[in-house]
Amino acid sequence: MTYLAEKMVAIVIFYYDACTTIVILGYKGEQDMIQLCTPETVINILATKVGVPANTPEIETASWEDLGVDSLGLSEVVAGIWHLLGIELPHEEAMNTTNVQELVALVNAQS
Repeated sequence: MTYLAEKMVAIVIFYYDACTTIVILGYKGEQDMIQLCTPETVINILATKVGVPANTPEIETASWEDLGVDSLGLSEVVAGIWHLLGIELPHEEAMNTTNVQELVALVNAQS
């Protein structure tokens, strides 16, 4: 068995829409953890559901307000995460996130 095969946990492919395919590779490490959600996942949802350009500078750390994402837009993102990854987030906690990085951390903490 190769080193890669020994370390690989899963390959998951999601077809989000006709134009977006998300591939997630999970590897065994010192702390076995598969990151189900990445900033790119949330950015793709923001672009397709809310209309935030994916090439917005500092999109991962900019506040929802700076990105023009209101509570309805954030609800759309949370629904997109549920649809794509099958992870239901606590509504209040999701609404209390301030940016993409915090939302990604919340999603991965739920999985």
